[in-house]
Amino acid sequence: MQTTNKAEQRILDTHSKVFNMTRHDLSLYYNRHCRLKLKSGKEVFGVIWEHDSDEDKLYFASHGDHKAYRQTIALQQPARNHRWAQVVNADDIIAAESLQ
Repeated sequence: MQTTNKAEQRILDTHSKVFNMTRHDLSLYYNRHCRLKLKSGKEVFGVIWEHDSDEDKLYFASHGDHKAYRQTIALQQPARNHRWAQVVNADDIIAAESLQ
């Protein structure tokens, strides 16, 4: 029998109520390919993360774009141009599910 943690339970309960995930809840999904459900009802697929130098912001990008970003960081190249990433507000995310 499989058990679910609180974050997984939120995915299961999204059909019955709308609530915000906390940054702590979201941190369980940082740097992982996920499905995110937004307050607007829209579902998006990609990766969410905090940038090392700016922990006040959350970023979101497609899985492929996040991979390119990580390679840029690994090569110690400047990654100032985050054209592939969007800043997201944690309050807009109501559910997350890991796809890995």
